[in-house]
Amino acid sequence: MVESLGVRCLAVAGDVTSYDDCARVAEQTMATFGRVDVLVNNAGWADGRLVRTEHCEPEMFAQMVNTDLIGLFYMTRAIGPHMLRGGGGSIINLSSIFGNAGSENRTAGYFAAKGGVNQLTKLLACEWGDRKLRVNALAPNFFMSEMTRGLLEDSGMADWMRSRTPMRRMGELEELVGPF
Repeated sequence: MVESLGVRCLAVAGDVTSYDDCARVAEQTMATFGRVDVLVNNAGWADGRLVRTEHCEPEMFAQMVNTDLIGLFYMTRAIGPHMLRGGGGSIINLSSIFGNAGSENRTAGYFAAKGGVNQLTKLLACEWGDRKLRVNALAPNFFMSEMTRGLLEDSGMADWMRSRTPMRRMGELEELVGPF
């Protein structure tokens, strides 16, 4: 599909919780394209059990932070220097409304990680903005997706989330406009 739009594409498998994997992805990307204009940090997950913090296993908390925050840092660290040397570009970090405030929705690692994403984004925007590398975060409200549908509908959270939004509905994926 992207080729029909006149765009070349490269898919490289990797684990964002491994800096070596992120560096390998960066090197393969540079070898193929010679530059990177846009990085979208979109890897993330949350513990779907919604356990309260006092019942959250330390390993689960660490896994969420490792994926959602440290993985984002690793990928940014692997690609960012190439973008700076190439004259700039745009890094887009996926955050969440949960990175801005607490809630009775119980996923401590996710909240902590997304709050960290917001702060790291602000730091990088200040550090790299003068070198034409924009760093921004998207923190969407509640969106139903293939990944979240079962959790949200089965737990009753979808109704709770709808009750917390001004339009009394969840976002539609089509409302998240992509780069094309």
